Amino acid sequence: MEVESGKRKREEEQLPSITYLVGDRSFDRLFKEQSLEEIQNVVRRKLQLPSNTTVKLKQLRGSKVIDLDDDDDFDAFSARARLMKLVDVAVEISVSPVGVHIFRHHGGRVKSFRDRCGEEETQNQ
Repeated sequence: MEVESGKRKREEEQLPSITYLVGDRSFDRLFKEQSLEEIQNVVRRKLQLPSNTTVKLKQLRGSKVIDLDDDDDFDAFSARARLMKLVDVAVEISVSPVGVHIFRHHGGRVKSFRDRCGEEETQNQ
């Protein structure tokens, strides 16, 4: 058991450290994630955010801010993190409203998007 814990510690020492900056708050994590979605879920869990929360990530590199929007961005970020060992990531959070209603004027009556689901659109005559 002693050998196993020593091996794990060496492996973790080699992992990059990511500092997540969220407003006036920050936290560090060892970089173990394999996708952008996994990183976003780490942030949601840490900040105890609902699953419908949009998490936008931006790598901070000196005076440059690099968007992390897709798999290609994640691959480049991952390579850079493994090379540099310490990386800062700015986090922007927005919560999607639950039960969003989109209203549209239709035939003198306002209907919500939910009212219209499955209903064929009719024209005013």
